[in-house]
Amino acid sequence: LDCQRALELDSSLASSVAILASAKLRACDFEGAISDCSRAIRLMQGGVDGPLEDLSSMSVLQLMRLSAVWAERGQAKLALFDYRGALDDLTEALRSYQLKAGVWASSGVAKLQLEDLDGTLADCTEALRLDPRCADAWAARGKARLKRGDLRGAIEDSRKAVDIDQLRAGVWDTLAAALLDAEQLDDAIVAASNALQLNPRLP
Repeated sequence: LDCQRALELDSSLASSVAILASAKLRACDFEGAISDCSRAIRLMQGGVDGPLEDLSSMSVLQLMRLSAVWAERGQAKLALFDYRGALDDLTEALRSYQLKAGVWASSGVAKLQLEDLDGTLADCTEALRLDPRCADAWAARGKARLKRGDLRGAIEDSRKAVDIDQLRAGVWDTLAAALLDAEQLDDAIVAASNALQLNPRLP
């Protein structure tokens, strides 16, 4: 037990544990990724489980690495539909380092699922400021705009998303819904057909 505790506190292991967490996330082992991210966070923070109150002692590189692990844990929680937990982790990732478009986009996705449409629009807009080709941000912002009744904005954002990545059934579905509400019927049929071709299980 003493050896195990000593290993947990050995910050030299943090990089290896973080790599293991990334591999599990990519392999869709979300529970395993969460567990390994939690361990990496403890190692990077000197044994502290939750958010650190003071990050001023960390270098920019340390903050970037810490942010990446918080973000990956948030993404794993998103995949498990734990939207509140995901948002907490992604918020902490952004507190550590704010220049990653993908983290802002993931935060926007979590807020969208929690019906915080203003938060989604703000986070996705920040993501797009950092990276105008962030398809996740265009997609989430398009869906938020559709929910707010902004059909023109929803169509514009969804078209941007599919221009970048044409294999997103959900974005084609959002685009189809916005086009239908805007009575652009021919384009709606094309978008809906693309959505169903990519994912026949869409309702």
